[in-house]
Amino acid sequence: MTDLTNLLLCSQTWARPLDRGDYAIAVLSTRTDGTPYTHAFALNQLNITKPVAYSLTDLFTYVNYGKFLTKDSISVRVNPNGIVMIRATPVQFDVPQFEFSEFEEIEVFDVV
Repeated sequence: MTDLTNLLLCSQTWARPLDRGDYAIAVLSTRTDGTPYTHAFALNQLNITKPVAYSLTDLFTYVNYGKFLTKDSISVRVNPNGIVMIRATPVQFDVPQFEFSEFEEIEVFDVV
């Protein structure tokens, strides 16, 4: 598990590897002032570096936060003494497949 603790904001961010390359991420608030706040972090700060992009889903509300690169800043809103649980799933990029039969043959000649 990886811990990213922010002492000024009284918050902790934890990450744990799951199966199939997924990660569980928890953002825990220890604030007691009664005010929700926005907590920002990047996946690479939690030692999540490969692959380079993940889709993030809130495990309580099922809200999809979108797709993020490991270096992108991610912001979540956390209630005092609350927790946000996120599942990070690797993004699979669709690479178009071409067949050589789709291309015309061209004549190649030397230029003198």
